[in-house]
This record gives sequence, C-alpha cells and structure tokens, in this order.
Amino acid sequence: MAILIGLTGSAGSGQSTVAAAFASDGQVSGVCSLDAVGHRLMEKPRIRSRIGAGLGLDGLENMSGREARKLLGGMVFVDRDARSGLEAVMHPIMARWAGLCAATLADAAGLYVLEGALIFEMGLDRLMDAVVVVACDRETCLARALSRDGLQPEEAARRLDCQAPLTEKLEKADWVIYNGSGETPESLACQVRGVLGQITELHPAH
Repeated sequence: MAILIGLTGSAGSGQSTVAAAFASDGQVSGVCSLDAVGHRLMEKPRIRSRIGAGLGLDGLENMSGREARKLLGGMVFVDRDARSGLEAVMHPIMARWAGLCAATLADAAGLYVLEGALIFEMGLDRLMDAVVVVACDRETCLARALSRDGLQPEEAARRLDCQAPLTEKLEKADWVIYNGSGETPESLACQVRGVLGQITELHPAH
C-alpha cells in the first residue's frame, strides 16, 4: 500500500524546491503538483466557462488558459468574492481528482508526494498518511515572491495574506522542513531524507 505525503507551505516558502528534493530522493516513487493540475484544468473551455459564469466574466471560455489565469490572478488576490467564486469551481474538482488518485494508489507500493499551497484549505490532508509543511520566515517568502514573480511588495504581501497563516499550518503539520534563506540543496536533501526515514518507520506495513 502506498504512502501518501502532502507537502505544503506559504507562498514563497520554496515548497516547489522542496518538492524537487523529494523527487530526487530514491525512496520517492512520484511527486505531483496541485498547481500544475490547476493549470491543466484551466486549459479546458468548459471549466473557464463555469468560472466566468460564476464571476460574471463574459468570454472567459474564449481565452487561453494562460490568459485566463493572468486575468483571474489580478482579481482574486484583491477581491474576496472573486476568490471565493473561483475556489467554488476549482476546489471540488481538484479534491475529486486527488481522491481518485488516492484510491488508485491504494494497492500500489512506494511513497508519493502531493505538493500544493492549499492542502489544508482544500481538506486534502484527510487523504494523506502524513503532511509536511515547509517553514520559512515572512521576509524571505516576500523576497522570493518579488524575485520570482516580479510582484510589487504590496501585491506579494496580499498574496501571502490570502493563505492560511504559517502558524496554523505548523499546528496541523506532522513534519516540518525549514527552508529559510540559509538553506542549501544539500541541507534540504538531508532534511528530506530524515523526514522520509521517520515516515517509513511509522508506516512499516506500507
């Protein structure tokens, strides 16, 4: 039976970097990004049509997925209602997808990682055998968002504040990996190996 590991953290925490460290570890059979799943869903005109209908946006289904994501990204971090409308369409679909994946892997062997910023917010932690939170100080998170996404400071702060506080995630975490500005690929790989070792010890029957 597979071991399912949820990997989450705040925007700018570097959870994608940590996910890559998991993917590089020989013990891990596969890593999937919820963000990538969301991007693929946004490529479907019927999904964009449902979102557009919910938000009163005409013609969203005629845009490309990339254009739609850019338009919605400019809305959902400043408009709570727009964010709720988008989540009302996307989250149930993504949760069903995750549930199907978990059911498919029920009789498989190995360790599988699902990486996403909203693991707890979407209730996907219930599907996981363990949840790992990537912890990072706010200043470093903001600096990474500014560098990676080219955002203005106030916009980066808004996006970070739209997510559940790190303190809440840490309270729910089974394990924590620290990814502050002083961490190196080697130190992250060491933390990942340690976490995987502890998880496999707790799930010997898998």
